Amino acid sequence: MNNLIISANSAFLSKNTLAFIKVLPTEQDNILALYYDISQEKHLMETALLIVEEYSFKEYLKEYISFVFAYQNSDLLERWLSSLNLCNSFISMYAKEDNFWLTKALKGLAKMSFDLYLETPDCTQKKINSVKMGEFLQRAVKVQMSDRNPLPNSKRAGIYSMINFLMHFSIYSGSMGSIAGLVANIKRSGPLLSEFSLADQVTFRYWMVQINRAANNDTSVLNFRQILTAFQVSTQDSMMDYIDAECIVSNLIDQ
Repeated sequence: MNNLIISANSAFLSKNTLAFIKVLPTEQDNILALYYDISQEKHLMETALLIVEEYSFKEYLKEYISFVFAYQNSDLLERWLSSLNLCNSFISMYAKEDNFWLTKALKGLAKMSFDLYLETPDCTQKKINSVKMGEFLQRAVKVQMSDRNPLPNSKRAGIYSMINFLMHFSIYSGSMGSIAGLVANIKRSGPLLSEFSLADQVTFRYWMVQINRAANNDTSVLNFRQILTAFQVSTQDSMMDYIDAECIVSNLIDQ
């Protein structure tokens, strides 16, 4: 039997987050590498149907395999649309009780799909289907907010990552929709922002400023993007720069 299916099923059954992410990667370079590893494999789908018992995971695994095989020969629009199908399949699995351990995998999957969305050139199909991106992110936020278990063993551990993606999407697409209500609900009844990483805090504060500016038609020069970029650059390579990054963004967090 195929090692990919066996390893993926083992990671799922043991609720091993890191193994799950490693076996079923969402980084674009790793997806291509996986394609070359399994491109000559036969009967992957049949193997998945044979050994995977949990229905929602079986459906996700089938969607993932289809996504990987289509990825190599697809353009950006096709990749993005295919990634949305994968995201929606994942949410059906993630929504099940006690699947909080998949929260980190959801963040990686959402980032991959959102990056593809941003990279896809503007066209009619992108505009028509952009609502699906927003619907997926809103669904993810609602699934996480519905988990009342305390941190860290809660889907709420990923709430600020998802709402940050959703705010970015709302600004980029110009579709504010229900974002204000979702943010207000998180601030009112969600976990405290201070309990999350500095990266989540900074990004949330940044997009809150942008959302408020958009809602109030504020055209004043209040651009924190340089601060956000400085933070991301300071922390992406070495934790030695983390203290410097805290200094860079301390004023932003206090807004």
